[in-house]
Amino acid sequence: MGHSGPIPVVRGCPETQPLNNAFISAAREAGYAVNPNYNSGTQEGFCALQRNTRNGKRGDVYEGYLKPALKRPNLTIVTGARAERLVIQSGVARGVEYRLGKQLKRVDALREILLTAGSLASPQLLELSGIGDPDVLNRNRIEVKQVLPGVGNNLHTHPTIKLTYDCQKPASIYPATRFPGRWFAGLEWLFRRTGPAATNHFEAGAFLKTSPALDRPDIELTFLPMVLDGMTRSRQGHGFQVYVELIGCKSRGSTHISSADISDQPSFQFNYLAQEEDLVAYQASISLVRDLISQRPFAEYVVNEASPGVEVDNNVQIKNWLRHNVGLSHHLVGSCRMGSRDDADTVVGPDLKVHGIERLRIADASIMPRVTSGNTHAATIMIAERASDMIRSG
Repeated sequence: MGHSGPIPVVRGCPETQPLNNAFISAAREAGYAVNPNYNSGTQEGFCALQRNTRNGKRGDVYEGYLKPALKRPNLTIVTGARAERLVIQSGVARGVEYRLGKQLKRVDALREILLTAGSLASPQLLELSGIGDPDVLNRNRIEVKQVLPGVGNNLHTHPTIKLTYDCQKPASIYPATRFPGRWFAGLEWLFRRTGPAATNHFEAGAFLKTSPALDRPDIELTFLPMVLDGMTRSRQGHGFQVYVELIGCKSRGSTHISSADISDQPSFQFNYLAQEEDLVAYQASISLVRDLISQRPFAEYVVNEASPGVEVDNNVQIKNWLRHNVGLSHHLVGSCRMGSRDDADTVVGPDLKVHGIERLRIADASIMPRVTSGNTHAATIMIAERASDMIRSG
């Protein structure tokens, strides 16, 4: 995997950690397929997860794309700057105003402008530049340059929940998160680029359907052989978590500017679980995970379900727990949706050009009409690669 491209791809190794191994073994006992490569064309099944690492380090777009191009004479990088407005004149994107320290500067485009600020900041910059829903623009006293009601709508991501279990045996990676284990982990990574600090520990997972009537998986499971309080801090004691991402989510939200000042954060909402289909899918996913953990390979490890807890066992209780515990993944998409110009809710066409504005394209995850059935990292790189091809071809 990842043999020749700029972004490395490696397969996780769930078989080397007892809880990861129990996760895959329990799937087999429950009758699920184990998929050797979910990027081979068939996504469904339990699997070793793939990640972008090389020699114990994340292989990101800086390392893969930007770093090799740093010495190009036609590349100028300005750091510490903040784009504030696109300069739109007579329906043409002429340049970008940005602030560097206390100075407001402007750079003009010879050919075109690429907007790649993401699913919150890209619609924010469009609206601050007069492109969007007239009601939003007028409310914030911004001159309307192009009417595009879809700007900021269709915002969504993968909603996420996590089921937490306590272990009766010291089988998790908890010792590597505390002294002296974390010191040893750090030293091993420093000198060998191996060990507990050389992986994100998301080694095993699954892509599954919550209903046989579906034509593709609608949930992704990610197994973690430790327990996190919040996003990053490990909880004391041995345990594990199963993250459930709703990759087939139906609910949609929005993001819009809250004022004409770039310093004011946009106002956004995801409307999680607004659609009953999403609630039904999550209820089914909890039953699925509980059945998985009840399989024989976990019998020697699990002492109890810490969250949601076995007392949460009917539809009303589960729905209530979901509404109070659902969170977000960092897979925000959709707020500058791609589609036909005839569709009033779209913002860019298949060529990524903003409807009604010349010399302006958007090349980030905000153009996705629907979030991918998995993480958005590779798909967003693909959008940028495709934009590059289209620009080169004229």
